[in-house]
Amino acid sequence: MGTTKGGKTDPKKWVWDFNDKTILGIKISNLPIEEFLFPLVWIPLPIALWEYVKNIEFKGEAIMIILAGCFFVIFIIFPWLAKPRQNQ
Repeated sequence: MGTTKGGKTDPKKWVWDFNDKTILGIKISNLPIEEFLFPLVWIPLPIALWEYVKNIEFKGEAIMIILAGCFFVIFIIFPWLAKPRQNQ
């Protein structure tokens, strides 16, 4: 997915296009099927997660372990993975 410069009619315009190598290949009105499936997956996911977490009984230090794990993933793992790599 990304933008490309140069449309078919006007080369000065930026055109939004999807890379055929990274999509499933099925398109509906020039949008890949993934664009339509995205809300079907990501809207129910936090609701299901919330219902799951509500039913867990945390005792003592369990909540601190969960918060520490979330902190580690969000502030250490994600930035490390997103760090740009330099070719050597």
